[in-house]
Amino acid sequence: MTPTSRDPRAQEASNDPLADVQSVARHRLAREQARSRDPAARAAVQDKIDASTAITRARREAQGDITLAEGLPVSARADEIADAVAAHQVVVVCGETGSGKTTQLPKILMQAGLGARGLIGHTQPRRLAARSVGQRIAEELGTEFGDLVGFQTRFEKRLSDATQIKLMTDGILLAETARDRFLNRYEAIIIDEAHERTLNVDFLMGYLKRLLPRRPELKVVVTSATIDPDRFARFFDDAPVINVEGRGFPVTVRYRPLEESTDVPDAVETGVRELWREGSGDILVFLPGERDIRDCERHLSKALAGGKHQAEVVPLYARLTRSAQNRIFSPSNGRRVVLSTNVAETSLTVPGIRYVIDTGLARISRYSTSAKVQRLPIEPVSQASCNQRAGRCGRVAPGICIRLFDEDDYNNRPAFTDPEIRRTNLASVLLTMAELRLGEIEDFDFIDPPERRYINDGRNLLAQLQALADGRITKLGHQLARLPLDPRIGRMLIAGDAFGVPTAMRVLAAGLTIQEPRERPAGQREAADQAQREFADLRSDFVSLLKLWDAFGAAKRLCSNSQLRRWCRDRFVNFMRMREWEDLARQLRRVGHDLGLANAQSKGYLAEVDFAALHQALLPGLLDHVGLLDEKGEYLGARGRRFRIFPGSGVAKKNPRWLVAGELLDTSRLFAHTVAGVDPKWIEQAGAHLVAREHYDPHWEKRRGQVAALERVKLFGLTLADGRKVDFGRIEPELAREIFIRDGLVAFAVSDARGRLPEFLAYNQAIVEDIAAQEARFRRRDLLVDDTTQERFYDAALPAGVRDRKTLQKWLKDNDDAALHFDEETLLRHAGVDLPEAAYPETLRLGDLPVALDYAFEPGTERDGVTARVPLAALNQMSGERADWLVPGLLEEKYREYLKALPKSLRRSVVPVPDFARAAAERAEFGSGDPERALRDAIHAMTGLTIPADAWDDFTPSTHLRMRFEIVDDAGEVLATGRDLDALRTQLADKARAAVAGAADDALTQRGLTEWPASDLPETIELRHAGVRVQAVPALIDRGDSVDLEVIDNPATAAGAHRLGVIRLLRMAAAKQCRLVKRDLQGFKQLALVPLAAAPETALTDAGFQTSIAMDPEPALLADLLTALIDGYLEALPRTGQSFDALVETTRSRLMADAVALWSGLRPALARWTSVRKRLNKNIGLDWMAAIDDINDQLAHLLYAGFIHAQFGSTAQARHLDRYLAAIEQRLDKLAREGAAADRARMRQITPYWQAYKQRAERAVRRGESAESLIALRWMVEEYRVQVFAQPLGTAIKVSAKRLDTALADC
Repeated sequence: MTPTSRDPRAQEASNDPLADVQSVARHRLAREQARSRDPAARAAVQDKIDASTAITRARREAQGDITLAEGLPVSARADEIADAVAAHQVVVVCGETGSGKTTQLPKILMQAGLGARGLIGHTQPRRLAARSVGQRIAEELGTEFGDLVGFQTRFEKRLSDATQIKLMTDGILLAETARDRFLNRYEAIIIDEAHERTLNVDFLMGYLKRLLPRRPELKVVVTSATIDPDRFARFFDDAPVINVEGRGFPVTVRYRPLEESTDVPDAVETGVRELWREGSGDILVFLPGERDIRDCERHLSKALAGGKHQAEVVPLYARLTRSAQNRIFSPSNGRRVVLSTNVAETSLTVPGIRYVIDTGLARISRYSTSAKVQRLPIEPVSQASCNQRAGRCGRVAPGICIRLFDEDDYNNRPAFTDPEIRRTNLASVLLTMAELRLGEIEDFDFIDPPERRYINDGRNLLAQLQALADGRITKLGHQLARLPLDPRIGRMLIAGDAFGVPTAMRVLAAGLTIQEPRERPAGQREAADQAQREFADLRSDFVSLLKLWDAFGAAKRLCSNSQLRRWCRDRFVNFMRMREWEDLARQLRRVGHDLGLANAQSKGYLAEVDFAALHQALLPGLLDHVGLLDEKGEYLGARGRRFRIFPGSGVAKKNPRWLVAGELLDTSRLFAHTVAGVDPKWIEQAGAHLVAREHYDPHWEKRRGQVAALERVKLFGLTLADGRKVDFGRIEPELAREIFIRDGLVAFAVSDARGRLPEFLAYNQAIVEDIAAQEARFRRRDLLVDDTTQERFYDAALPAGVRDRKTLQKWLKDNDDAALHFDEETLLRHAGVDLPEAAYPETLRLGDLPVALDYAFEPGTERDGVTARVPLAALNQMSGERADWLVPGLLEEKYREYLKALPKSLRRSVVPVPDFARAAAERAEFGSGDPERALRDAIHAMTGLTIPADAWDDFTPSTHLRMRFEIVDDAGEVLATGRDLDALRTQLADKARAAVAGAADDALTQRGLTEWPASDLPETIELRHAGVRVQAVPALIDRGDSVDLEVIDNPATAAGAHRLGVIRLLRMAAAKQCRLVKRDLQGFKQLALVPLAAAPETALTDAGFQTSIAMDPEPALLADLLTALIDGYLEALPRTGQSFDALVETTRSRLMADAVALWSGLRPALARWTSVRKRLNKNIGLDWMAAIDDINDQLAHLLYAGFIHAQFGSTAQARHLDRYLAAIEQRLDKLAREGAAADRARMRQITPYWQAYKQRAERAVRRGESAESLIALRWMVEEYRVQVFAQPLGTAIKVSAKRLDTALADC
């Protein structure tokens, strides 16, 4: 067969001068020929035509003799195919694997005269097939590979000017359309394995269908397995279909569905044994994934071991090393089991297979439009795939296929697998179409048009990558379209140039594109992890890839080729993939140069480049692959999806808060692969065109001088930042102006950097504060106009552009501020209203001190009500009783609350309450005595009703009806605030004392005195402290072994302290007499050893004396006795040395005799007390406990440290004590004789009065009230005990229940 015999255009050559020119020049020469007008121009064109025709003749001669392989089904149909190609632009050749169509069709086309004018393009879906098929055709043609037959993939290229058959991946041909839109370099194109319906194949066929009318001389051959070839024919306008029978034997199908209790490995084992009973032969098992292969491999290796013939179990999947894959091509003993994914279905022919076991499952890549991730779910395969799998076992002999599912399952499956275009993201297709200006994808002619949701997702991704804007391709999109990369990775590559890491990003882009070079073989995972630990990076898997690149480069420089292979093998690194990585990186460098990207080689290790810059460059391509760690250890990703870091990642143990993933893959669950921790600020920067910014809480910022709002930044539902302050005036100027006026001007919160208000605003503030002070003072809310009126004033006076301090200052610079001044008429609601000034004074005299009053009308706040600002030095001179009156204007309201708090039985006598409160306030003499007592007196006067003294014990008026105190220091700073004056005095006692002492003359402040001071002590002195005149009293203070001279600002406190200080000095001056008292009093030493407890609070003893007793170096009984005796000599407290000396003589002369006399009364009582204590400490029955508790409480109030001075300082008083103790003895006697019941009956007569006394005593102590009437009540109760329990002893006064009731009412 001669090359020209079947040339469809050979006969046209004599008529068409362009019939034999090179296809790449045909269009150009035809245009030049048509434009040539003069002979010289026509001659020049003819010379070009002759030169191109000469090239065609030379190429045709270079084809040599072409023979087809014998015995192949396609060779027998060569003439029919050639005729069809001559007669039609498109021919569909259908044949099963093994028919020879892939290797023989290019030669058939060459025999038909094609290839000399232009290339015969031959596409393959996989790189491996492109190389291997090219090598096979070159061998059959007897030429060097790369000469007549060449190939090109993304990583490799072996072509020359002599090449006529070009093997390539379909992606390469698709990429060429960008540079050669009419594919002029090609004379014929073979689309092989079209039945796989990859995305590139479907796009190419649509492109070719549109191109064919413009290239009528172009021939297209579409090859397909026996899977729906008529669909391709119809697509190409009823192109002829030539069926080529494959070489095969009949296949028997057996259905063996899994039982519920049977897992896949067991079922495969059963199937293997069943098939080998039929005879030896290799078995191909189709499993869905690598994990299933590993599980099955472990199971079969054990189950099939030890048989007569050694079984060989071989795994086969795409990620296996090339050496492991090559095991399937080695000779077999007929007992080999190949465990494969669907890679053996059409892509790879496994030799020698006689049997097939098919699970009917596979991992099928599907893009999830909801989750926006590529998923790899395990799904039942289509009927066509099942048939393809079954056909793998009929090549060498009749075969058997066992399907691990039932026939109904098979019949209900879809006939064909969905084409990839209907289950993947279409970003690459859309980008290419935009680059080639092919129009909208909806109008493009696809065999199976993609669904709208996939189209939308593709467009959204391109918009996310900034490749499309408003539906048009951008400058960046044009760059992406020219890169042989996934758009995401291409976007990273371009960003790498912008962030100054072009080399590192170029290497990463190549590394993310190839198959993972690091291997983790089953059974050697720990060894692989250990070997690859040197590449690990806890922060970023991307850096780990760069470390691998750096290490490989370093090893390459030091090692020979064989040593480098060994280096890779020792580290479980695939050498060939590393080579692919290098090749692609080089190619990207060339392409980057064409695009204007930096292509200089980086110095140093790439893994050491700027971490932030590297990962900021990654983010523009992976914005929807970011995630935020939640409390469950999962990551919340874009649009609410959740995922985990893939366990094999070096970052998996660290779990950064924010991460970016190179890939999100849904297998058993959604996993993030190739991840790194990132800063959310980087994400926000990369996604600035996508983020949603929410602004909330707009508010005036006085320090900034602007209306600020808090900003929340979200990307795909993830909150990247929250609470960031931004200038709200730039976002919503009108609303910002409203807030500026309301919260800035009206609130007087617009000041300069030094905190100074503008002049107009300071003026307005003074007026507003004056009116507001009147409102607080009179507790009204109707004097000052509302804020809205003030806002309207400023809004009308200021132009619309003024919305912050800066714009206000600019306006004030050029304008008079007179229009911004308030006047009182503008601000007052009721001009000329009369206000009760006297009822709400601005100062008040509390005790001897006039203090300033502040008013606040702020219900619910701590400041509400009247506040007295009290200087610290004057704290102890304040009259708490006067403060209880508050101010006249609030007394009626205070009384109203008191009346409402009465029990109903009393309250019914004082209704209507408002009228009674008003009348009581008018009747009371304001500021005189206790306001509560004044109210009781007024009610009694108006109604005759006596209000019990304890009626309001549990009542507290509203906060604003109790005086609030602010205690201030010299500088006016507030030291403490509160409404309990006694608590404030206790809290600040030391500071107040120090403040007064600090203002006194040094001569009046002395320490450690043991004798009378050198100077006499004035009765009072006037001190001036912090601008306040304070009346103070010099006093001697008892310190136990000495005294101090201090100035005390409270006369009563000073008197009590001075008395004890004088007694201490007198004891020291009469030390000898004191020692005699201690030594010579009969029985004193023994009784002094009996411990005396501290006085109970309700004993109403002097606290200063209790402190003195506690610090006294002598026993409490002696100190008490001496103090009581000496105190009797102090008719007037001495303030001169002369009067003190007189007291010393009196003390020395009288002390011993008086001590003997007093002791004569105390000694029997104390002896009786010790006897009573012994009786009380004996075993006592439970029924006595109430009586014993009552007696102990009575004793605690009779005998304590200081009881002599407080209660029994005279002989007569001492005898009363003995009588009270004798009454207790008689009570105990009666208790023993008459029993506890009789005692309880008597005790019921006492208890109400005793408890009432203690309650009132506690209140008096708490309030600091006078206790004289209570002390009288206390001794009446004591006498009443004698009358009830020991009447024969008699009482010192007349006492009865009625008398006690009267006394209680007076307390």
